[in-house]
Amino acid sequence: MTVKSFLSSLLLCILSVFFISCAHPGLFFSSGSAFFGWISYLPLFLLLRSSSLKSAPAWGALYGFGRFFLLMHWLFSYNLPALFGISLAMAAETAAICFVCALVHKHFSIFSWLFMPLILLCFEFLRTTGQLGFSYGIIGYSQWKVPLLVASARFFGVWGISFVIMLFASLAAFYADRMIHFAGEGGRTFSIWKKADRAKILTLLFSLLILIISGFFARNACNDTSRQEKNLPLVLIQPDSDPWKNGLDAYAEELQSLMELTDRALSEHPDTRLVVWSETAFVPDIVRHYREGADAGRALLSKRLLSYIDGKNAAFLLGNNHQEKGADGVREYNSALFFEPGKNVLPPEPLVYSKMRLVPFTEQIPYPRFLSFMAKIFASDAHYWSAGKELTIFELDGIRFSSPICFEDTFSSVVKEMCRAGAELIVNLSNDSWSHSLACQNQHLSMAVFRSAENHVPSVRSTASGQTCIIDAGGKILSELEAFKPGYLYGKVSIR
Repeated sequence: MTVKSFLSSLLLCILSVFFISCAHPGLFFSSGSAFFGWISYLPLFLLLRSSSLKSAPAWGALYGFGRFFLLMHWLFSYNLPALFGISLAMAAETAAICFVCALVHKHFSIFSWLFMPLILLCFEFLRTTGQLGFSYGIIGYSQWKVPLLVASARFFGVWGISFVIMLFASLAAFYADRMIHFAGEGGRTFSIWKKADRAKILTLLFSLLILIISGFFARNACNDTSRQEKNLPLVLIQPDSDPWKNGLDAYAEELQSLMELTDRALSEHPDTRLVVWSETAFVPDIVRHYREGADAGRALLSKRLLSYIDGKNAAFLLGNNHQEKGADGVREYNSALFFEPGKNVLPPEPLVYSKMRLVPFTEQIPYPRFLSFMAKIFASDAHYWSAGKELTIFELDGIRFSSPICFEDTFSSVVKEMCRAGAELIVNLSNDSWSHSLACQNQHLSMAVFRSAENHVPSVRSTASGQTCIIDAGGKILSELEAFKPGYLYGKVSIR
């Protein structure tokens, strides 16, 4: 490899990292840029078309590390080993992807314009599966503020958008490569509409047209006023509390803040039927401390909270540490508790959903037989839970809803299972406040909007510090609270 070719490859690698970092919420754009999403893979495909089988994995590793290091930069203040660990894992994955792409381009160059996007898509899908499933960085999510494209996920998921974006970039790289080649031969006529190339252009145009048409029909279905409608007036509380504060005084202060915000919301909106508090909004185990009373201070706080809820005219859904005793001992869960005043508050007998999809290494150690040593690395920042085993469908005023907790709504399969079980509304409880990052919270939101579009159900998000919002069945954000400020969001969620 000459110095010139090395420098040109390095430039393409840097541009690839920069473009895809601009596409997602991050260091350069707090909400990401849909435009950069469409060109983000162009330099990478150009790089792969010019790389040898030996050099492609090295460039892929450099690209993968840089891409995810910038994407997940907010982990820097949380757990530095986690930032490097994810970046290195993604570097290894991307090295493998780039090797396969280079291999395909070498042996099937005629069809590499189609095969390379399909290979990338398959690897991205596989990355979201299993105990180590990781959905951040999927390129389709860069279009989260384009309602027509988001709505198309009703038929194709986020993967349809990802494929069309990759196909566009692959064809752009194909023609850019041809232009460079023709320029080097001194003025040969260049055309993108040669008979042999028409199928390529038509494939892209047809794919894009299908996305737009499907998005159009899905958005129209959201606005169809001829269908019977049910409304649920609700309030989403955002306390913006410090996630690192612990101890009885901190819990009492957080509870007081939650109650004051709720009182203000209910006084201004007395028709409210559901109040939602975020993930682990109240930390002490309500049911256990009420029943056992071994810790007098926490028991008093739990009784204060329950008395408060029982005096209201609205149901409450809130995040809480929750313990259950079984034949194999006591298990601790990250849970959502549903209370209805006058029915199951005093004594507390809430309906409970416990988080089933736990965050690798910070909430559980995946594949513990092989990765148990990782627990020491994350010990200072982790809280290990047991994984819930069953879905719970809550019901209020004839409306059925489920409550994925935080990280769970980044996975299509989790929310799809809830909707198949009968959920007509998704109520997400999240706490990303530990990141102190608007980019982190927007990355999470950019995935959440697709869960509504995929299942054609509205959703709401009650978060500790943002992004608390209401999303319609087409994935469009209807209203949102400002991040990192205490407040509440009231809305009437329409279910057709």
